[in-house]
Amino acid sequence: MNDNMLVESQISKDASMTSVDLSATIASRICHDLVSPIGAIVNGVDLIREIGGGDVQDELGMISQSADRASSLLQFYRIAFGASDPEATAIARSTLYDMASRLITTPRVVVEWSDLDGPALTRSEARLLFQMLLCAKLAVAMRGVVLIETGTDQTAPITVTVETGEGAPINNDLTRHYDLALAAEVPARMVEFPLTALSAQEMGLTLDVQAEGPRLTMTVR
Repeated sequence: MNDNMLVESQISKDASMTSVDLSATIASRICHDLVSPIGAIVNGVDLIREIGGGDVQDELGMISQSADRASSLLQFYRIAFGASDPEATAIARSTLYDMASRLITTPRVVVEWSDLDGPALTRSEARLLFQMLLCAKLAVAMRGVVLIETGTDQTAPITVTVETGEGAPINNDLTRHYDLALAAEVPARMVEFPLTALSAQEMGLTLDVQAEGPRLTMTVR
């Protein structure tokens, strides 16, 4: 084998080892670059309202609602899909709860966090939690409760429980998407399932998923 082949082989090996980190960094960059222009749209709408928007209040309302939604999604995705810097400042539970509530809460879906007074979560923990919440959002569908339990110290497991409304059963097909061996078969709209399993694995944690009737429970410890 010549030197060129050795170099090419090493590059391929290194690329496969860092592909997840690189993808997360790309996601962080995309979110970072989009936050400012979307925030500017929100501020612009507020300014027009302050100086008087005439007969365009309904249109401004639609723009404002869409921009607020996009801003909330980007903030959430920046943590869920972005790079996890071990030196980054931990995030308070109340901040994470507010972000999760804005993404998931609807008139028929409620998000609850049983221990908001506990210690802040590291970026890695916050990323894993938000990935679990994205799974929960799909599982809860149109009605139900999403309960977050993170304990009162850093060693406590993280649990996200979904209770669907009116006893509607959880779609058991969702649970197979956590299987990393089947990751290539998972559609893009469900990428959070194998990503959650992979993130837990990279953190040296065990992901336990239980689905029974109207309840789905995800625990990492």
